[in-house]
Amino acid sequence: MISYNIHEKHIKRDSWVKEINKTYNPEILADLIKKRIEYPSSTGPFIRYNSDELPSDIIVSFISDSEESRKKLVPAIGLLLYRMMHGKMPGHHDVLRGLFSVIRGNKLTECRTLVANWLHNKYAQGSSDGQWKQTYRDAMMAYAQIQDKNTATEEWWYNIWKECGSWWWPAAFLGLRIQNPTAACNELQLLISRNIDKTGYLLVGMWKIMLSLKVLIGKEGKSIQVSKLECSV
Repeated sequence: MISYNIHEKHIKRDSWVKEINKTYNPEILADLIKKRIEYPSSTGPFIRYNSDELPSDIIVSFISDSEESRKKLVPAIGLLLYRMMHGKMPGHHDVLRGLFSVIRGNKLTECRTLVANWLHNKYAQGSSDGQWKQTYRDAMMAYAQIQDKNTATEEWWYNIWKECGSWWWPAAFLGLRIQNPTAACNELQLLISRNIDKTGYLLVGMWKIMLSLKVLIGKEGKSIQVSKLECSV
């Protein structure tokens, strides 16, 4: 994810940015956001070729810039997702993934119920459609960042982690790690044995969460054993 300085002159001069700045109408903002995600080459600031930048990164930067921007843009994000959930506009994968990227990047808890309902309605873990699997996993990664902490959600993550295929493991472990770091620690041996692509990222994430640190190293900073896996500092 690339962070923009939206106050730089060359950014502020862009016509799409000017439209975003001047309007407070959620419907107009929703259309502007959708257009940026769908047509990034002709909408908004230029994206460098071969960069890791996503079309949605500029939207993440706008929302994180100020509380005013967040209050203005979050309803537009919710409106877009609501429209696609209820068949009021086509649910294009690029747009959905862009929205989930924004929700994840900004931790938009305001969209928690919408994302949870979308995941429930668009169950795709048994699907062979590659596009739906990618979109659904992106939604899971977003939901991991904004989830409520409760037993039902923890069981949902745990069951996917234990019972579903390898495609879903990174998102399921991330969700479990944020939901209940203690439960995630008990799965570290399995995580390492599965040797998935994002193992390093998921392990580093454990150390970035203070609660996880307390679980891993104990109150006195000593190494402890978790499911026969020695964790030490």
